[in-house]
Amino acid sequence: MVQSDVCDRRRCDRDLASVATDHVRLSYHYLNIGDIDGYGSLFGERAVLQYPGAQRLCGRAELERFERQRQRAGRSWHTVFDVVTSGNLVIAIGCLDQSAARPEVEVSVDFIDVFVVSDDGLIAERRTFHFTSAHNDRKRQYIRVSARAMIDEGAHGYVGDAWGGVRGRRFQDPRTD
Repeated sequence: MVQSDVCDRRRCDRDLASVATDHVRLSYHYLNIGDIDGYGSLFGERAVLQYPGAQRLCGRAELERFERQRQRAGRSWHTVFDVVTSGNLVIAIGCLDQSAARPEVEVSVDFIDVFVVSDDGLIAERRTFHFTSAHNDRKRQYIRVSARAMIDEGAHGYVGDAWGGVRGRRFQDPRTD
């Protein structure tokens, strides 16, 4: 393998990681503003969604239908604290405020979303995990340790709000530059 092939592959991996991170952040932005068509456009035709309390959904049309149903029940707001990317895997850590959508339940729920992004940059899978108040202290410590471990292994990450950059800061292992 020639040195330029190695550099090209690293550049492609970084480009995919950058696109994957942008698509994940943009997915929360679209959900927050109620743009389900925009949200759906970030997913592949055969994307899979696994969401707590819901049946596994397959296909972009099913994902859009599911999100439209959730919106009819009332809008929720996603705040993303951390996003960690390694190749085509993206992990988003945040909080879902559902006070407008479901006043009978806890006002906000912490979540971890695990995304798999295809080689064309579209989201192929999203799996959501929710945490209750009892888990918060242990979960936050686990998240910090896990995210740090991914970064130590060469992952790229971002800290900030859902669409990133304004309040967020980019961090990257200097050994991968």
